[in-house]
Amino acid sequence: MSTKKVTVIDVRNQDDFNANHMNGALNIPFNELPQRMREISGENDAVFICSSSGESSSKAEQLLRGNGFSNVYDGGSWQDLNQLMNN
Repeated sequence: MSTKKVTVIDVRNQDDFNANHMNGALNIPFNELPQRMREISGENDAVFICSSSGESSSKAEQLLRGNGFSNVYDGGSWQDLNQLMNN
């Protein structure tokens, strides 16, 4: 039996993240993502990216996939992803 590990990366700026975010989410602002990719473990079953509206999360997914991450998914806005994962 394997345990699935999911990581949520919130690519909003730190102030927005600090104001409200999903429990357990890792804040890596979009503009810092290229330099901080090594913080994202490749051992996860899934990495979900979220942002304010979903626009930056889509771009972040493309960036990560272009750098060899195959288990990355655009989660859209952090509120929508939070609702989806907690229902």
